Amino acid sequence: FGDLDVSTLRQGPAHQQPVHTYHESDDRKASWWEFFCAKIREGRQGYVVAPRVDAGDDDVANVQQLYEALTNGELSDFRVGLLHGRLSPNEKTEVMQSFANGEYQVLVTTQVIEVGINVPNATVMTIEDGHLFGLSQLHQLRGRVRRGIFPGYVCVFGQPGTEHADEKLTAFVEHLDGFKLAEIDFNLRGPGDLFGVRQHGMPPLRVADLRSDRLLLEQARTDAQAMMDHDPGLNDIHFIKLRKQVLKRYGTVLDMGDVG
Repeated sequence: FGDLDVSTLRQGPAHQQPVHTYHESDDRKASWWEFFCAKIREGRQGYVVAPRVDAGDDDVANVQQLYEALTNGELSDFRVGLLHGRLSPNEKTEVMQSFANGEYQVLVTTQVIEVGINVPNATVMTIEDGHLFGLSQLHQLRGRVRRGIFPGYVCVFGQPGTEHADEKLTAFVEHLDGFKLAEIDFNLRGPGDLFGVRQHGMPPLRVADLRSDRLLLEQARTDAQAMMDHDPGLNDIHFIKLRKQVLKRYGTVLDMGDVG
């Protein structure tokens, strides 16, 4: 809503295949792993994603233990790689190159794969404790199995426990449109503080709602630009009170608008 113009590209790549998304309880894992392994035997590749690298004080999945469990269990017949953010850049590059070349059939990983990974042969993904990921993260992860000529399949496990988390996973399963998911995420998280560091929650703005008053805010931006073109210092007698209020409310944080 500031000094940047927005361009929107809603059309996806030509011939992009659909992704089938499921949210299942843990008692359905056995049947999902049968399906997952069947796809690998067909010649496809897959990802298994966990939210943590190391074990904590809870039961949240971590890649270290998950890798050990799967290579000695459901994925024991396959070549499995391990990838996470604590590997050195060279190690990460080597693992990803081996996966892209087909040396690994399955990659057990954290969310480090959510952007910049293009392996068209990877079409199946398991996400453990999906309620701990953000909605945009889940959507980015799903995009990793939508790169080639074959349909993709994603199954997310995890018990949300809160209404917010349940709505997030429901939206993830029901919508493939990233714009729609962004709107839902915006409504669930709140826009945060435009002149601060909070990236979620409600802002102190009281005269408009960033989630629903987009057209009004765009008009306000146009009016504000016209005002600044006419009187950049807001020295006109009509604008003096406005300038005082802006400085009073936001004087200490206005420079944050230049960050980034």
